Parts: sequence; structure tokens; C-alpha cells
Amino acid sequence: MWRRIKAFSNLGTELQVICWCSHTPKPEEVMEIRKYAKQVFLIKFPKTLGSFIRRIIDLLKYPLEVTSRIVRGKEFKLLLSDVAAFNPDVIFLDGIHGGEVANQLSQHLNRLLVIRSHNIEHLYYKRKLASAKGLNKLKRYLSLSNLAKYEINLLKKSTLFYDISLDDLNFWRSQGLTNGRYLAPLIEFPEENRPEISRAKLSTNSVYDI
Repeated sequence: MWRRIKAFSNLGTELQVICWCSHTPKPEEVMEIRKYAKQVFLIKFPKTLGSFIRRIIDLLKYPLEVTSRIVRGKEFKLLLSDVAAFNPDVIFLDGIHGGEVANQLSQHLNRLLVIRSHNIEHLYYKRKLASAKGLNKLKRYLSLSNLAKYEINLLKKSTLFYDISLDDLNFWRSQGLTNGRYLAPLIEFPEENRPEISRAKLSTNSVYDI
């Protein structure tokens, strides 16, 4: 995700980044994001008793990782107001777990929804469930619950979704989804790996977006 933010910024795209966090970021961390994004909207994962009960109820409809990213009430109104003021051309969702917020913003503001898919998530989590043990097995079961339906419906609602591999894209096409496109992962080379640097100084530690 970070590499795509930097790539968009380097192409001259004005960005408003909406992200979830488990703790309040340090000022220097926020400043680093703001080098590439015009605005940043941080959403802390709720940890109250009320939010815990709400997540249990949401599990009847949503997979586990989605339940922690649903924004409601005053917080959603504030988010909607901020995004409306920013006036984006597109709502770009990186991964699917923030899909409820992205879809709501797309509908309220009448903006295109574009998704970057990382995996065929319901198949990926099915493999994780098969290898999980103990309490992790329950967690993986809740992650997989309702995931296939959620994932397919979200991709169908998008104007476009960009897939990480041709195999994944062909899978979705076999399911009747025709709005997918292939977009290869980005590769970011450290400074010493750039062509203008002497080959003697090249590092083999390339950072891959996978």
C-alpha cells in the first residue's frame, strides 16, 4: 500500500489517505505520510465493550477483519464531511477489508470505486484455516465466515478492480466478473540499486510489494 501511495504522489496525484491504526501514530510518522498525501484521516480500532458487542453482532453478516473497520454514527459523518470537502475523483480501496467504508463513501458521494485486490481472499483464508491450530483456528474460522459472499459482492460493486496476478484475474472471470484488470506488483529499489549508481554498489535487498 505504501508503495502505491508514493507512486500516485510521484505522478502528481493529490491524495487523501484514510487508514486504521491500533495506536496513535507519532507526529513524525504522520509527517512522513503527509510528504505524499495532502490529507490524512486516521481511524483508531475501537476497544470498548460496546464496540466488542457490536463486532459480535456484525459477525452474523461480515468476516472478522471487516467488523473492526466498519465506521458508523458521528465518526462516519465526520469522515464523510472530510472526504466530501476533499472532493476526490475516485475512491481507491487497497485490499478488501475496508470495503464497507469505501462503498459507503462511493455511494454517498457518487464517486467511482476502484479496488486493488491482494489475493482471492476467501481461498487464501480457507488455506489459513486448514493449517491453523488451537484458538487461531476459531479466529481463522471467523475470518472466513461470510468472506466469499462479501468479497464477490464488493468486487461486483466496483467500477474496476485491479488484480495482482493473471491466475487470480482468470478465476474472477470464471465467476462472471468482467470488471477486473491485471496490474503487476510494484517494485521499489533502494537508492543504491538505481541505474545511475555504480553496479559495484548494487544491493540484492530489493523491496517487493507482495
